[in-house]
Amino acid sequence: MPDPSSRRFRHPRLRTRHYRGCMTRRTSLRSQLYRAARDVGNVRAASRGPGSYAKRVARRKVYRTTNGMTRHLLRKVGL
Repeated sequence: MPDPSSRRFRHPRLRTRHYRGCMTRRTSLRSQLYRAARDVGNVRAASRGPGSYAKRVARRKVYRTTNGMTRHLLRKVGL
C-alpha cells in the first residue's frame, strides 16, 4: 500500500488532513462518532478504577487480534 502522504495515493475515503505537520485520522462523521464512543467508554472504565480500565485495554487488544486473524482468513479465502 502506498504512503498516504504521497501524491499517487488518492482514495477518497482514506484521505488524511495535515495540521501543523501532523497527519490526522479520517474526518468523516462516522469516524468521529466511533472515536467519541470509544473515548466515552475509556473514560467510563477509567472512572471505575485501574482494574476496570486494564480489563478494557486487554479486551480491546484481544478483539483487535481476533478480528485481524478473521480478516486475514477471509481475504485468503477470497471474501
